[in-house]
Amino acid sequence: MSTVKTRKNRRRASKRQDRRCFWCDTPMAKSHLLVSRSETADHLIPRSVGGSDKYVVAACRECNFARADQPLDTWVFRIKFRLEMAGNPQHIDVILSRIANYGIRLPMSASPLSAPAVKTAERPPPKDTTPAP
Repeated sequence: MSTVKTRKNRRRASKRQDRRCFWCDTPMAKSHLLVSRSETADHLIPRSVGGSDKYVVAACRECNFARADQPLDTWVFRIKFRLEMAGNPQHIDVILSRIANYGIRLPMSASPLSAPAVKTAERPPPKDTTPAP
């Protein structure tokens, strides 16, 4: 549900972002003819977890729906891979600086620039297959 305040914040953000999606950097359509690229308001801190209209950015419908109510750190990590697949990996730096400009700090463990620690399964030592004397 869109409030008047959210709509105004979305319009300001869209203008500030040169009508490009905050997340994927694609041009957004002002009309709803291009439904997947029409502009929507995305709350950096989802309203479902107590976010407010203070941290609203303009995002294309595709990115906003893909994010849904994921926490910001989880989404930033996921969008990094989406940007790499789209051939625009340098945009993650723009996203991180914009988030910092809002005064939001991401936990270092969630930083998309450092891969998450992956626990590898330990293999048992190889069995000795030489015949006994």
